[in-house]
Amino acid sequence: MKNIFIYVLLSAVLLIVFSCDKDEEGNNHLNIENTEYALDLGFAYDYGGDNSIYNIDLSLLTKGLIPGSTGQSGSGWELEFEVFTSVDGKIRSGSYTVIPKLVSGYKPLPNTAYVKLSQYQGGGKQEEKVFKSGILTITHNGESSYEVRFRATDSYGVKLSGYYQGNVVYSKLN
Repeated sequence: MKNIFIYVLLSAVLLIVFSCDKDEEGNNHLNIENTEYALDLGFAYDYGGDNSIYNIDLSLLTKGLIPGSTGQSGSGWELEFEVFTSVDGKIRSGSYTVIPKLVSGYKPLPNTAYVKLSQYQGGGKQEEKVFKSGILTITHNGESSYEVRFRATDSYGVKLSGYYQGNVVYSKLN
């Protein structure tokens, strides 16, 4: 009887531990400092490259922000990853190191990303933060499905983290 009780107790603890991790991963979210926002949509613009480095901008939008051809409308946050990859035509699965602001004439290395966070209120951009360090992990799960995990810090120490799993609308611009 004692063994059955221990087995049931151990099973319950394992179920709680593993289900908590799964819930956190399955929740599409953007965390700025200690405030969490729900991520709702992902899209990517492929700007092409030069046979060794390709530039693809991956944007994740919070609920309430609506993408448009000339910018976003509504209110919310846009998290933009300017991803530099060695593969043409798609965002390669892997880890990307967050780099500081791009300098004119600087050729970024593969597996790096420039990260920008913009806040919109009533259709206009109100605030913009550029992140200087961090890590971005991308897993390509199929035709248009991606899993994105990220952590970054700006020059003032503001911390950003989050998770997104879902479809990404992809557009080739060149």
